[in-house]
Amino acid sequence: MWKRYIVGIDGSDEAKAALKCAIDMAKRFGGAITALNIVDQAKVTQTMMSPGVPYAPIDIKPLSFYAELQEKLTAMGQAALKDAADIAANEKVAFNPVQTMGLPGEILTHAAKSHDCLFIGKRGFSDDKKALGKEVLHVAKHCPRPVLVADTTFHPIEKVLIAYDGSPEAAHALRVAVELSGKDGYDFHLVTVSEPQRAGETTIDEAREYLTPHGVKVEYHLMSGDPSEQVLFAAAKYGCGMVLMGAFGHRTFWERAFGSTSDKILRECELPILLAK
Repeated sequence: MWKRYIVGIDGSDEAKAALKCAIDMAKRFGGAITALNIVDQAKVTQTMMSPGVPYAPIDIKPLSFYAELQEKLTAMGQAALKDAADIAANEKVAFNPVQTMGLPGEILTHAAKSHDCLFIGKRGFSDDKKALGKEVLHVAKHCPRPVLVADTTFHPIEKVLIAYDGSPEAAHALRVAVELSGKDGYDFHLVTVSEPQRAGETTIDEAREYLTPHGVKVEYHLMSGDPSEQVLFAAAKYGCGMVLMGAFGHRTFWERAFGSTSDKILRECELPILLAK
């Protein structure tokens, strides 16, 4: 069972949804939440450079500009932490707010080492609703703990869909399912998308062999077609409130040809995505 949850807080709707996911788990399993707001050091020290001309500044601002910007970002972060604290207090969940300055991806990755899971918004304040935030890309690759990536909406989670392709990376999702099962845990639907069917049946048998001795409540489904489309379809069909999958699949998250299954699900799914590590 998980007991320590860390959430990246920046005031965005995605971060608020990530906090609600953490609260949902903390109420279910017990434990405490650390809320971490990071004043982005790159924003308060960045120098604008001339395009195509290395090290040629085109917009030199006075030091007072960066001091004022840091003060503004600090105040915004403190306001976001206060809002988060109010939400946690209303839900009667133990809560520890922390503010620091640095590079968000690196700090979140390091801080997650002493927690069971990192919760983060999908894209922050980006106007591109299909883009993933740079922090998400960083922690998905480097974080040593599971990472939950939230979109803008949250609904209480009762059932979880496991996207399982039989890869070593996807096997981490089975371990996380065991950690999140039990008396107070979730029910699961496991989906394998495979052609030919026999290979998919073998993959499901492997998952069943691991999960059954642990007493995990799970229903198994073998599907065919585009993996990302079928995972999203199955999550809606079976009423799942979260998708659990390995942080990487048979084709790596950073595959050379843009658009892995993991990447597509992360971009297109409106449910929270839990990346198992």
